[in-house]
Formats: sequence, structure tokens, C-alpha cells
Amino acid sequence: MESKGITDIAMRFVEELNRKKPIDPDYEYSFDRIPKEFLNCWYFDFRVVCKKEVQDIEIESFGGAPGFIIMKNDKKIKTISFNEKLALEQA
Repeated sequence: MESKGITDIAMRFVEELNRKKPIDPDYEYSFDRIPKEFLNCWYFDFRVVCKKEVQDIEIESFGGAPGFIIMKNDKKIKTISFNEKLALEQA
């Protein structure tokens, strides 16, 4: 599957995440639109976007998972930890 199709799957996942598990009324999840390809999956970095206009210094910081993967064989999506991301990069 080409990266456009994978990006579409990622977009639907993030839209559903914002709908079902919003992080804050003023912020929403987004993601880096260009996936990193690994042997058995594609990886996307999460982004947190402020929905209101504020100065950069006023933007909240959020912690959590760095991103998510989409498996190549079955298109299942999994949010991964920093350690899992590091393992992907070292494989």
C-alpha cells in the first residue's frame, strides 16, 4: 500500500481519537503526515495542536506516547511508547 493510503488510515484514526478521547477543549491531536517506513509497519509522530490563538509561550506541554504504528500486514493501529519507538529505530 502506498503512503497516501496509509496517511488516510492515520487521518481517520486521529479524527476518531479526537472525537472519542479529546485531550483538552483547547487542544487536539494531529500527526506528522509523512510516515516513517519500517520493515513491518509505518510510524507516525503525534502532534498536539492548540485550537485557539495564543502566543507560543502560553501553549501547554503534553506528555504521552510519541506516536503510533500501522502494521503492513493487517493495517492494525497501535499507539507505541518511547521504548517501542526506540526498538523500531534500532531494528
